[in-house]
Amino acid sequence: MNPNQIKTEKRIQSENSNSSKKGSGRSGSPETNYLDRCRAFSDQLVTSDINSAQEGFEYLYINYRKANLKTTEKPDSKTRRVGSFSKHKFKIQDGIVRSYKDIEPYIQELEQRGQFNPPNQILQNLIDTFPNNDLWSNLIKYTKGKWDIVKIGFTELPKSLVFKNKMVLFRYVLIFMQEMKKDKIDKAPGFEAGDETMRVYASLGEAVNDVANWIRSKGIKCQSNHPMGGLVCSPPLAGKAGMGWQGRQGMLITPEFGGRQR
Repeated sequence: MNPNQIKTEKRIQSENSNSSKKGSGRSGSPETNYLDRCRAFSDQLVTSDINSAQEGFEYLYINYRKANLKTTEKPDSKTRRVGSFSKHKFKIQDGIVRSYKDIEPYIQELEQRGQFNPPNQILQNLIDTFPNNDLWSNLIKYTKGKWDIVKIGFTELPKSLVFKNKMVLFRYVLIFMQEMKKDKIDKAPGFEAGDETMRVYASLGEAVNDVANWIRSKGIKCQSNHPMGGLVCSPPLAGKAGMGWQGRQGMLITPEFGGRQR
């Protein structure tokens, strides 16, 4: 990732901040507002710990600014890359904003009651009929048919995999995987590979928001985590769920796709 890509991600976050101000009466990015409101209830949530890493884009951007790095990228290459980011950035931006907007009822529960509402009858029925094989089968069919999800994992979320100074509402996680096209990724580090990576970030962000709403329709509380930045470190979490292994470069490696997934 070069410095201009880092600046593009920070620009998306800045635009998220501006869109969150409209009609909300709150300032700051959706993520910042979410974290500020949740801190009073951190003892009930899954918070980062001493072993947690800083979120990657935050880390790179901070160090980029400290080093005041200069880029020698050719103008024609820069034009193509910026065009690729522009093509996908609005979908990514909308996905990030929506991921926080959709959990507003849960934040209000915490603020009004000091805790989440107790399970309703629908959720209690799911608890009583565990392991809910029909629900799992329907989830696989829905995500594969609508979003081309190629793999789903399930595991408990360790505090060490929540990014530094961040927190998550719930203890257990589902991890969803989309494949990146081989003919595009084989051209890395060229423009085509970068464009495909951003396409999947945007698509997967839409997917997890939609699937979260599908899960809520079954009576289950859940929180989506956008793959661009987000609150948790996904590669080791997917490895913990048995979906593959984390390579030394930090990426998830799978038998099916190697490192060609998000």
